[in-house]
Amino acid sequence: MDIINIIQSMLDLLKIDMQFIIKLLELNIQTIGIFIAIIGGLVATKIISLNTEKDEIKLKKDQIDLEIEHISKYLEEKNKVNMEIYKNEVYEEMVDMIYDESCEYTIFDNYNPFIEAEEREKFKESIINLLSNKRDIIEKTVKRQIVTKEIFLKECKEEIGSIEYKILDYFYDKLEV
Repeated sequence: MDIINIIQSMLDLLKIDMQFIIKLLELNIQTIGIFIAIIGGLVATKIISLNTEKDEIKLKKDQIDLEIEHISKYLEEKNKVNMEIYKNEVYEEMVDMIYDESCEYTIFDNYNPFIEAEEREKFKESIINLLSNKRDIIEKTVKRQIVTKEIFLKECKEEIGSIEYKILDYFYDKLEV
């Protein structure tokens, strides 16, 4: 019976060791589960935080885009106003220089420094084109087929008060009719 007792006691020891090993495994699994839960929570928190930051950045970008659009429209309006002021300040001198070919043409940058040289040049070209397009009417006026300034301006068909109208009005006076 001794052998049976020894085997029995060995089995009891093995049973205790097995229970101890199972208990250790359970504790290890629980610990690993806790670490996984902590890390998962940190990852989830970071994801939520990054998503919030992304939304804030998108909102700021949209605000900046609106601001840029507003400033661009404002600058565009200011450029139009500056160009109209420039045109009204220089058209007579430009017509004089175009009419009197002996005069040297300048860009008139002292009138409005905010107007690009390219824009000033385009305006000068537009005056030359306007006068070229109205050549027939101008020739009729010089030949006295058109007698008055009012008829001349009516024949030119430019909107009253427009810069083109003002240019032709001034040009008529230069014709010495």
